[in-house]
Amino acid sequence: MRRKNEIIYDYAEFSGIPIPSLNQQLNQFHQLINQEWHAIDSSNWNEITRQFYAQSEHYILDLLCANPDRMEIERKLEEYQVWQFFAQLNKKLDILEFGGGLGGACQLFQEKGYQPTYLDIPGKPMEFATWRYAKYNINIPIIKSNPEKLVLEHKYDVIFSDAVFEHLINPEQVANELMLHLRENGYMLILIDTFNLDDEWPMHRVIDFENLDLAVAEAGGKLIQRSPNKMINIWQKI
Repeated sequence: MRRKNEIIYDYAEFSGIPIPSLNQQLNQFHQLINQEWHAIDSSNWNEITRQFYAQSEHYILDLLCANPDRMEIERKLEEYQVWQFFAQLNKKLDILEFGGGLGGACQLFQEKGYQPTYLDIPGKPMEFATWRYAKYNINIPIIKSNPEKLVLEHKYDVIFSDAVFEHLINPEQVANELMLHLRENGYMLILIDTFNLDDEWPMHRVIDFENLDLAVAEAGGKLIQRSPNKMINIWQKI
């Protein structure tokens, strides 16, 4: 049974933070994240990024605001036609979620009959997702990735990512590695936040889509769909 804000309530249990205090933090998440980001003693964006995701206590609040429960995640997947796209493909899809975050999307993929694998870098979101899967006896493989260089071992039918690429130190290397690990005629469906690029989102970078397409092409992929705002990107392994 799905309930409103179920993932937020799970995080309160996981963290030991009472719901009133957690709600107050959620209302202030921009301020809290910016304080952590600007407290890092470096002027190099890549170095700040390395330290921020390894150490941040509050970045998870951003994810909780965007994904408070499975109902909201399902709504987004419907809005961006992810379910419709998956339905056109083989029902027994092996799906890698690159940047699985809180784990809710992989959970929904499994409930729909797909075979998901969760991948993220070490940090509080991965710790929480691992805890949730254990709490609900959800059997989803988890890959702990190196934040500086992605290396994969297996191949997948579909690779999905939601609002991750704008955070990456080397998005071209990641795109290339992901495409190399798609099966023939497989698809990479990448949602990229191309909107939130102001001072409230210091961890976001502008994506060079031309270089991204070149990196995908070097690994045998081609762009088959890109929305006008460049948020929705679909590449196919050829």
